Formats: sequence, C-alpha cells, structure tokens
Amino acid sequence: MEDWLFVGIYGIGCLLLAVYGLVMAFSPKLAIRFLNWYSRADRWSRPNPDWGSGRLIQERFAGTALALIAFILASPLLKWINHPKALKSVSVNTVPNMAHGADWYALLVGMAMLLGGVYVLLEPHSFLRWIGTITPYRKLPEATDRRSQTAARMFGLLIAGSSLIPIYVWLKSIR
Repeated sequence: MEDWLFVGIYGIGCLLLAVYGLVMAFSPKLAIRFLNWYSRADRWSRPNPDWGSGRLIQERFAGTALALIAFILASPLLKWINHPKALKSVSVNTVPNMAHGADWYALLVGMAMLLGGVYVLLEPHSFLRWIGTITPYRKLPEATDRRSQTAARMFGLLIAGSSLIPIYVWLKSIR
C-alpha cells in the first residue's frame, strides 16, 4: 500500500511539473500570469509598464527543459506501473560506497550553500535586486519594505540551515 501512495504523490508531482513546463513552452504569458497569481506578486511588487514581452524565448526554452525533466523523472514510474514486480528495492549491501575517501563534493555543495545563505542573510538588498533582474515583468519598489527584507533573510537562513545536511554527509564520510 505504501508503494502506491508514494507512486501517486510522485506521479502527481511529475504531472504538475510537466504541465507547467508545457504551458511555459507554448504560452509563457499564461505561465507568468499563473506565477503572479500563485506567488501573490501584487502584494510585494507591481507590474513593470516598461516591459515589452517580445517572444519570450528564454521562458519557452525553460519550459521545454522543465517538461523534458518531468518526463525523464516520470519514466521509472511508468516502468513500475507497467511491471510492478520488475523493479525491486536495492539492498544496502549492493550500493557502492565512496572510493575510500571523503565525499568532497558534499563539502563543496555544503560550503557553497552556507556562504550563499549567510550572504543573503547579511545582504538582503542584493538578493532582492537579483530577484528584480530575473523577473523583468515585475517591478520591485525602490525602497523595499521591511517585510521583503525579512522574507529574504528567512530564505538566507533556510539555505544556510540546509547546508548542514551536505556538511553532515561529508563529516560522516571522513570517519
């Protein structure tokens, strides 16, 4: 029963990701309107009157990539639905361990997350300016309000706190 619950949740997630990617690929303006509605963008920004939408090539490319990723993620699910007995869980003893050394990749990812989170925590204005550059169709207020800065700091704290997971993996690998 647990397998079907996981498969259902995973399948719904893949389906939503694929639908959003296809909407971005074929109708990026609709995807932008949905994202503005979902993120309640009118509470923290206003539409940018100077933005000319053009052909939205970047959004179309990103949507195509997102849909492709969703289909790749869903392929094992489809195989499992067609042949539920064919895919069995892997025994812990068959998973290869690290090549007799530390997991330096986990340390690198953990340190990058920690430094990025601390930077956003200390400099929320830079993060909010970056958000403004990646959303040209929205305009952030010149003097960002306290709520936006607090939200940026909370995001930085979340990223810095999440960095403890790969750092823990690295510490476990050096023992």
